[in-house]
Amino acid sequence: MQLLIFCVILLVVSMFILTLMIYTFTVEKIRSIAIMKLMGAPNWVIIHLVLEQALLLTLTSFIIGWLITHNAQGFFPRKLFLTPLDESVTFGLALLGGLLGGLDTRERKPLTGRIKCLKFRKFNFL
Repeated sequence: MQLLIFCVILLVVSMFILTLMIYTFTVEKIRSIAIMKLMGAPNWVIIHLVLEQALLLTLTSFIIGWLITHNAQGFFPRKLFLTPLDESVTFGLALLGGLLGGLDTRERKPLTGRIKCLKFRKFNFL
């Protein structure tokens, strides 16, 4: 039971960090997104780019975590037996978290107005 609670907490924290990373990446590209809107790009193109980035980041982080988990098992005194069902459920929840992170970001920033790129100043922090 303690292991299940630990895994759930770890997964929730990981999904939160992943959502913040996706949001940060999108905010960094806000000027590029505004220029794409100014050039006439439809909203679905921008949403597709954000979701693609979110899912790619999720997949990469899961693969790296899986490799570290399976290669570092021998260095710990207790053995943890992970079944393929456990790994597939974790992968599904990670993809769900990445998708929700991308959709959350989609609701916040990428549908910015065209005027945003015209008002952009390089060193304006306000």
